[in-house]
Amino acid sequence: LTAMVGTDGYMAPEILLSRPYGPSADLFSVGAVMHAAIVGLPPRWVPEKQAYTFPGRMRWRMLSPGAQSLLGRLLEADPAARPSAQEALHDPWLLEQGTSSVKEASLLSSPELLDRLKSFGRRSKLERAARMALVAMSKLRSQEAQDLQDAFLEADEDGDGEVTIQELALALQRRHSAGQDVEELQSVVAGLDCDLHGKITYCEWVAAGASQAWLGDSSRARQAFDLLDADSDGFISISEIESALPGVYTRDELEQEIKRLDSDGDGNLNFEEFCAILREPMDSTHE
Repeated sequence: LTAMVGTDGYMAPEILLSRPYGPSADLFSVGAVMHAAIVGLPPRWVPEKQAYTFPGRMRWRMLSPGAQSLLGRLLEADPAARPSAQEALHDPWLLEQGTSSVKEASLLSSPELLDRLKSFGRRSKLERAARMALVAMSKLRSQEAQDLQDAFLEADEDGDGEVTIQELALALQRRHSAGQDVEELQSVVAGLDCDLHGKITYCEWVAAGASQAWLGDSSRARQAFDLLDADSDGFISISEIESALPGVYTRDELEQEIKRLDSDGDGNLNFEEFCAILREPMDSTHE
């Protein structure tokens, strides 16, 4: 990946330096959240030094040596020096706290979650893209986001930051006591794969599994809208969508999609129309 997407203070250095990045960038963000929780401030990027500083770092001394070690490794400037998600999950300090054990009440067993996943797969390309943009720009620090993260890590057995369609389908099958056909679950999970590369990213997972209440938050919606509104004129145009999602649509498909969602008929999406896309329940969407 190369696009600069994220929140100041939580983006990995390689993103800010416009270098290619991968799953290890997410591990830096986890460390940044931990740092902010401990000292009350996120890491601070210093453009002149092309590096982060960590205000209030002396407060790390409140932590045990094991916790300090994990936090330091998560915040390494070198992506290769950071642990993978699986390595972090099995860090000795976390194991001592018991936080790496799989919860009995896993979100993966929730019938409501399964309904959301099915609904996401039936949504249009633009509706799914809007939810993906919202997730990309959000600070994932709510309890709902934490539950989604725990469920994703449970399915991500090799810790590479992505899960195959089969891995996620099998994880869902294990958690549903009533039993589910794995082929049916694979069909549901395939609907989450927005870029059709055979794996589900964490961003796709949260976009599909989040509740309507979480997706409908106006501050999150504003950040996502501004990301897509490249010229900041207050509207998302067909050209801006084509630029943000190259190769996803034919021009005719996109014009038809905008026509369906554009309530005032001006050929663009304003903020209110964008919010309506995020808040629209599945039973009223075009299939």
